[in-house]
Amino acid sequence: MSWLSVVAQCRRDALGCSDTSYHNPYLSGFAFNPMLKHGTAYVDTGHDAYEQRYRDRVVRNLTQRAKALGLELVPATITPVT
Repeated sequence: MSWLSVVAQCRRDALGCSDTSYHNPYLSGFAFNPMLKHGTAYVDTGHDAYEQRYRDRVVRNLTQRAKALGLELVPATITPVT
């Protein structure tokens, strides 16, 4: 699944099918404008890269919220069940 497909699917889920067709041309232009302007190649990073950026963004935002409240966000430790 390409980056544009993932973003379009997220938009479809958030806005509904009728609004998705409105936002796709903007996203396509955003992704392909550097190709046309600078002659760079399009590299599809895939769904996993999109998910990783999303996770990083969520953790960064939670860290900032915790800091604003005077708290510290620490990673969870998972202990195996034996």
